[in-house]
Amino acid sequence: MLDEIPDPGHVLQSLDLVFRRGGADMRRLTAESVPEMRGSIAALLESIPDPGCRQSELARNLGITKQAIGQRLAELTSFEYITVNADPTDGRAQVVALTEHGRSVRRSVRHMIIAMEAEWSAEVGAADYAIFRSVLDRLGARVAALNREPM
Repeated sequence: MLDEIPDPGHVLQSLDLVFRRGGADMRRLTAESVPEMRGSIAALLESIPDPGCRQSELARNLGITKQAIGQRLAELTSFEYITVNADPTDGRAQVVALTEHGRSVRRSVRHMIIAMEAEWSAEVGAADYAIFRSVLDRLGARVAALNREPM
């Protein structure tokens, strides 16, 4: 029965294409001012609160392993976007904080994301884009809530 149904593609294929489109648009918008920028770096910069946070908290909030966050943080450190230091209250823990350069890059990327969203909205129409964002935000809210729950 299912073999007879034409394959229109499924939601994961569409989300993958939108994700790739976002990555390409971000590379285009950041090519001159922040050439190393990728969506994963932008998301990580957005996840670091201004006072800083523990590395383990960041990993939990992003839903990735401590090892994976360590690799990503090493990259951000090489770009001088962050510092990683021992937590003064617990020497076993690491505290991640944005540098002034990291905060500046985060502000720039936020403006570029706003520009990208304006382009997308103009392309599909403001009403359709508002619905698209609303649905994405609602679906993503559950994942964000799960990531905040203690493990």
